Amino acid sequence: MTSDTKSDATKEKILQVTWKMLENKGNTVRMSDIAKQAGVSRQAVYNYYPSRAQLLIETTKYAGDYYKIDERLIPSRQARSGLERLNNYIEAWGGFLPLVFPILNALRAMKDSDEAAEQAYHNRMAAMREGCQTIAEQLQIDGQLNPKLSLKQAVDLLFSTLWIDHWERLVKDGGWSDNDYIQQMKTLCTAFLTA
Repeated sequence: MTSDTKSDATKEKILQVTWKMLENKGNTVRMSDIAKQAGVSRQAVYNYYPSRAQLLIETTKYAGDYYKIDERLIPSRQARSGLERLNNYIEAWGGFLPLVFPILNALRAMKDSDEAAEQAYHNRMAAMREGCQTIAEQLQIDGQLNPKLSLKQAVDLLFSTLWIDHWERLVKDGGWSDNDYIQQMKTLCTAFLTA
């Protein structure tokens, strides 16, 4: 095994351990605990991930890669219209949330008292907001954006409607199926975003 291969394997092991610990322990995850569980020194963790914030951000990206979020978003990114993009995005988001909810929920619970968790959580939410921005811009280009909404208002409404808290209330607490969530969000978002 080359040193690069060993280094990559160590980095991946650290990410896997961090992910599992976030899901199981939430706000009690410390760099020293991660190092111990991964079988490496604390210094090794810091060599690969110079800050706790960076480690948490990279862990959420790792989870996204594991669940192939970029592949899930291809239909939305290749859509020919804003409406098609919206529907495809909601399908991708609605299918992705059940998979990553445990890690996002752990970060959400930690963010008020942990700056690193807050950075990681907001990093992921910023990526989601970018998707909402692209959808609203395409609807505007297509002449389909509701004329009563500014572009910013459209982005804000879409982003807040798809916010993880709403998914949790409907699916986790309310008992909606993933399919019900996806279909109802498509209907609701189309109704308020389009002319």
